[in-house]
Amino acid sequence: DEDGELTSFVAVERDISERHMAERRLRDAVEIMEDGFTIYDRDNRLVLFNAAYEKSLGLSGALHKGMPLAEIGALLEQGEVIDLGIRTPEGWAEEHAKTMRSGVAERSYTRHDGHVLLIRDRVTDHGEVVSLRTDVTELHQARRKAEEAGEAKSRFFASITHEVRTPLN
Repeated sequence: DEDGELTSFVAVERDISERHMAERRLRDAVEIMEDGFTIYDRDNRLVLFNAAYEKSLGLSGALHKGMPLAEIGALLEQGEVIDLGIRTPEGWAEEHAKTMRSGVAERSYTRHDGHVLLIRDRVTDHGEVVSLRTDVTELHQARRKAEEAGEAKSRFFASITHEVRTPLN
């Protein structure tokens, strides 16, 4: 009214329990994945990630929602996971963001401890980057052993063929 007294009000009530349940299910599903999973927003800040992602970086417990990629780069250098060289964490973040958003569907990365990660990045229609990191170390080692065995077999057959063709004196 004219005196500034409240004479009526309108209340709106909306049940958002289904939405909360769906969000919890998504978080739970992401968390139980063995592969590292993350979403970065347009400004290269963490939106969502799981423990496997932190572990793949060697940063268990160090990440938080909203963390800028440059801050993650600084942590990775402190943990001697990467060497920034003469780059600043911001420069590394800019370069890494370009790689994530480049459209290259898959790339591999060998960590300093010898583990090989297959990294798959996809950019959403909203400009967010969804990334999946899979440890393929065992597969990589098995492939290398198979290639070595194939080379040994080739050398063996070449030697046998030479022996068969060489006349006995």
